[in-house]
Amino acid sequence: MKKLVIALDGFDTPYTGCTTHLASLIVLKLLSEGAEFLDYPWLVRLNPAIPWKTRGNGAVVIQALLDNPQLTSLIPQITKLIKNYDVLMDKATAIILILDPSEDFPHCVYELYQRAVHTYVYRDRAHQCLKQLPVHQAYGIENRSLVGVLAAIGANLLANDHTFELITYRHPTRWLTPRQINEYSVIRFDYITGALSFLNYDYMERRILITPHGNDPVLYGVRGEHPSILLKALNVIEGEQPLHWTIFRTNQATNAHLKRMAIQNIRPYDNPIVEGNVVEKKLLAGGHVVLKLCDRTSCIWVAVYRETGRLNTFTRTEINPGTRIEVGGSVKPHGEHLSLNAEYIRVIGWGRHISTFHISAIGGRASINISYSGIDDIVLPSPSAFHHLMKPIERYIFTLHDKPLKPSTPIADLVG
Repeated sequence: MKKLVIALDGFDTPYTGCTTHLASLIVLKLLSEGAEFLDYPWLVRLNPAIPWKTRGNGAVVIQALLDNPQLTSLIPQITKLIKNYDVLMDKATAIILILDPSEDFPHCVYELYQRAVHTYVYRDRAHQCLKQLPVHQAYGIENRSLVGVLAAIGANLLANDHTFELITYRHPTRWLTPRQINEYSVIRFDYITGALSFLNYDYMERRILITPHGNDPVLYGVRGEHPSILLKALNVIEGEQPLHWTIFRTNQATNAHLKRMAIQNIRPYDNPIVEGNVVEKKLLAGGHVVLKLCDRTSCIWVAVYRETGRLNTFTRTEINPGTRIEVGGSVKPHGEHLSLNAEYIRVIGWGRHISTFHISAIGGRASINISYSGIDDIVLPSPSAFHHLMKPIERYIFTLHDKPLKPSTPIADLVG
């Protein structure tokens, strides 16, 4: 038996295509040939601050065991499938590896993931790492997506915090038509699954969060702690019926991109967690708020945009010069200066004083009180403002109550 590893990134455009969709087609092909999967496909999201990321900002890794005759037959078919899918894409990357099941990947892929999820990675670093891999076939490796595929291989999701996503796909004849999803069935799924799923619906905005908005093949995607929870969506969510679906193990909703840093060490496109004192506050036109935050090393402007909803409201009303806070977020160049776009704020020293400010209607399900032993008071944006890697309040509660992040996960119900 040989280990087959297929890594994909960049198979989308602003108009159509989807890397996970191509991965689902490859998985279906491997299943039809009797492949033994080593795990669910991995969906690895990378640095959200990078301006030239793909639409989904994620790469996919598929790992399976096959015997030599199977490999000889399947590799040309998979390569053809990849190239046919890439007809309209000009920056897609695919790598096919064949290696002994007991072999480990070189250390460079793990290092590349840590950099690619936190900060900027030069393409030369990815090319140097590629030389250390037993690549059987590589396609489109001159593109930026090479960083994504190699980083995804090194994500090591089985050893790190992770969640799952069930993604359903549309029939090609419907790709250019509006999605038909029953709003109340999404709310019902949200109630049924409780804190074991997240970011299904924004009750303040009355907005479905599980559907994309472009012409890509995805119908909807539901995210949560375990595949068995997500499979309920297939029976609960009503409307347009999917053509097929696939479950992915993913680093979504883990804050994997955030890393504690001193302000003086922050560079463009980093994703830092910083702690300091607010020394200045400005209310800008349009409802945005900026804070000048200083630690012992330097200062940085923190932007809390109107679109963050409750995080913006909290900052406007509750944070003032002299407040000590912790902020996590993404750094972007703003003129001659850097701006830290806030994804969460923790007020240090307030204890449980505001513990119900941002979770009094958690997911819209109920009004509850949570004892914040360990993280004090974290204030998050409204659900509509979340990107893939941001940790939602449901996962903070899960951790606070010392529950396991998930039970052991057999590879069942992979695709349908």
